[in-house]
Amino acid sequence: ALYKAKSSGRSRWIIYTREFQDEDKQRSALGARIRRATERGEFTLVYQPQFRIEDQHIVSFEALLRWSPEDMPSPDTQLLVSVLEESGLINDVGQWVLETACQQHRQWLDKGMVDENCTMSVNVSVAQLSLANFSSRLQRILERCQLPPQCLNIEITESALIEKNSSCIRVLNDVKAMGVQLTLDDFGTGYASLAYLTRLPIDYLKIDKSFVMAMNSDKTSRTIVMSVLAMAGTLNIDVVAEGIENEGTLTQLREARCQYGQGFLVARPLPTGEIEALMKTRQRRETRAAELLSSQD
Repeated sequence: ALYKAKSSGRSRWIIYTREFQDEDKQRSALGARIRRATERGEFTLVYQPQFRIEDQHIVSFEALLRWSPEDMPSPDTQLLVSVLEESGLINDVGQWVLETACQQHRQWLDKGMVDENCTMSVNVSVAQLSLANFSSRLQRILERCQLPPQCLNIEITESALIEKNSSCIRVLNDVKAMGVQLTLDDFGTGYASLAYLTRLPIDYLKIDKSFVMAMNSDKTSRTIVMSVLAMAGTLNIDVVAEGIENEGTLTQLREARCQYGQGFLVARPLPTGEIEALMKTRQRRETRAAELLSSQD
């Protein structure tokens, strides 16, 4: 019950039940299975576009970890990452994610499928940031992949800063000095959001999708989104709105001058082949639109 209370947040009390033991056994079994998956290389990446809200032009891709075991249902991504952290495997898997995503982006650059301003966003956990050599590891990955640092965008959550803020801030400053871009993810769901904005070299804030998806039906969520946009504008930080699933939400964000978005309206997270097909289709469409405008002039 003590460990359950600690993992549930601050100032909580929990009454012990036998279900806790059952959960622990399930997590232990999942941890053993994930360890085998790591050894066998069973993980894959999918990619979700991030786009300019003004014209829906793709400006970045977020790399997302996926695992589809044949002998059991796929665990929720949050549970998967949690077990990876508990088992100590997050550093090895996280390194693989970073290197694979950077290699993929380098290939897209070489093929001319993305322009030099397009970035690859990768989520990094607090365990990875806590490594003493994280910055040097990241530098070696960029060098091996021959990827310019400005093409990589590291995404961190508020919880990472709350848990180990001083050490994380030092590492993030080192990463920023390399030229890598930084995004504060799930903004609005943590404890001390505003306190860190003036201390961090953040390029982007990502508004949590729970607020964005509720904009049309919940006045409070809409107010929160608008407040974040106003505050970010004052601090000269760009905003990415997650969870855009319909034209109504897109229109509201465009009217509020939100710069960037991400969501099912443009594309779900897709494997490499499907993302490349999507990019080719969009490139043909944008080329035709440009040619039409040129002919009208």
